[in-house]
Amino acid sequence: MIVSIQRLTFDLEEWSALYMLCSLSETKIENAFHMFATCQVNEGCWEKLNHKQRVDDFVLEVDSPIFKLLQGLRDQQRRRVAMLLWSIWRRRNEKLWNNQAELDVAAIQRGDDTTTKVTF
Repeated sequence: MIVSIQRLTFDLEEWSALYMLCSLSETKIENAFHMFATCQVNEGCWEKLNHKQRVDDFVLEVDSPIFKLLQGLRDQQRRRVAMLLWSIWRRRNEKLWNNQAELDVAAIQRGDDTTTKVTF
């Protein structure tokens, strides 16, 4: 389907297919669940924080998996995981908008740095 808006013409199917792919892994349709739970690019972050098994377990849940993940954690762990979720989203935006890939360590460090600066 070709769409034309004030002299701007593009192929809607090609455009939507391009922007639906995960900007990090470029393999799956991007949504928050994929970004935080199933994107293989972000798996290393969870592994390095020793939360990979917990994330794998909540992937099987259908009822608010992110809240389920946070529910079983102590306050400090909950803060750290919440900031990692934010940092993973920021990592995604850096790749999508600036074409800059980040290492797991950078995403974790940004989350940890923010955790120490933010008062909950």
